[in-house]
Amino acid sequence: KLGYGRIEILTKPGTDKYHGSLNYNFANQFWNSRNPYSDQKAPLSLNEFENTLSGPINRRASFALDANQNNVDNGSIVNAVTLDPNTLTAAPLLNIFKTVQRRTRVEPRVDYQLNDNNTITARYGFIRGDIQGAGIGGFNLISSGFHIHFVVQTAQFIETSVHGATVNETRFQLYHNSQDLQADSAGPSVQVLGSFTAGGSPVGHNLDKGTYYELQNNTTSVRGAHTWRFGVRARYQTDDNVSPQNFNGTFTFSGGLAPVLDATGQPLLNAGQPVLEQIDSIERYRRTVVFQQLGLTPAQILARGGGASQFSIAAGVPETTANRFDIAVFTGDDWRLRPDLTVNLGLR
Repeated sequence: KLGYGRIEILTKPGTDKYHGSLNYNFANQFWNSRNPYSDQKAPLSLNEFENTLSGPINRRASFALDANQNNVDNGSIVNAVTLDPNTLTAAPLLNIFKTVQRRTRVEPRVDYQLNDNNTITARYGFIRGDIQGAGIGGFNLISSGFHIHFVVQTAQFIETSVHGATVNETRFQLYHNSQDLQADSAGPSVQVLGSFTAGGSPVGHNLDKGTYYELQNNTTSVRGAHTWRFGVRARYQTDDNVSPQNFNGTFTFSGGLAPVLDATGQPLLNAGQPVLEQIDSIERYRRTVVFQQLGLTPAQILARGGGASQFSIAAGVPETTANRFDIAVFTGDDWRLRPDLTVNLGLR
C-alpha cells in the first residue's frame, strides 16, 4: 500500500547490544478551535504509547518488538432540531457525545542465521481496534450510533539463500482481517431531512472476514553479462461478508404540501377542498407524533399532513462468500551488451 513500502538490507542476524525506545504523546482540546455551530468546545483526550525493543537472542539470532497503544476520546457534536418531549414543538438540540476509540498494535520479529548461506526471518503483526459511538454527530443522534470492532493479523516467513552469485528467496504470508459493526439500537431508522436522524443505524450487524495466503519463490543469478531472474507466485483468497444494510427499515420524513389545520387539528376546507400550505420535514414529523398520541389511524394522520414520506427496507440473504486462486510464473534476463546498452527480455 502507498506509504507502507519498505526496503530491508540484512547483512547478518544477531547483534551484541539492546536498543529500545519509549514514546508518549498527549493532547487535549486546549489548542482546538470551537465548532462555530456549538457554544461548547468538543472534548478531546489523546494518549499514545509507542515502544520499541530490539537485541540479541544468541550469536546467530536477534529480535525486534514494536508495541503501540492509542487511546482517543473524541467529542462528537450533535446539532439538530428535534421535538421537545413536553410540548412536542420543534426545538434546537445541542449535545456532545464522547466517541471512545482504542487501537492496539504489536509486531514481534525474529531473524535467525541457519548457516553462512541461509537466513530466516519470521514476523507477526497484530492490530486490534475498538470504536464506540461511531456515526454520531451533526444530525445523527446518539441512538443512531454503532460499534466498530476489528482485528488484523499478519504472519510472514522469509527464507533467503545465498550461493555465490545466486540468491534465492522464499516468502510466505498469511493475512487475516475481521471486522464487526453492531448498531446500538435494533429499531428502525428515522430520518427527518434537515433536522435529525434517530433510531437504529442501517448497518445492523455487519460482519466481514477475509483470509489471504501468498507464497513466492524468486531467484536472481548473475552470469557474466546476464542477470537472470525467475520465480513463481501462488495466491489464495477467501472472504465471507454479512451485510444486512437497512434490514431494520428506514422511515423518511420530508417537507411538502399539507393541509392547514385549525385549533382542533382538523383540516381547513375551502369549497369542500382542504387548504394547503408548505411545511418542512420536522413539522410533518411533529404532526405524526401528535396524532399518534391522540390515537388516530394511519389514514387519519396522513389526511392531516403527517406520516412518513417514504419507507424503505431491504430483505433477502445478506451473506456472500467468495474465493479466488491464482498462480503466476515469470522469467527475465537483463543482458548487458555494452556498457551503455542493456537489453531486457522477459516472459510472465
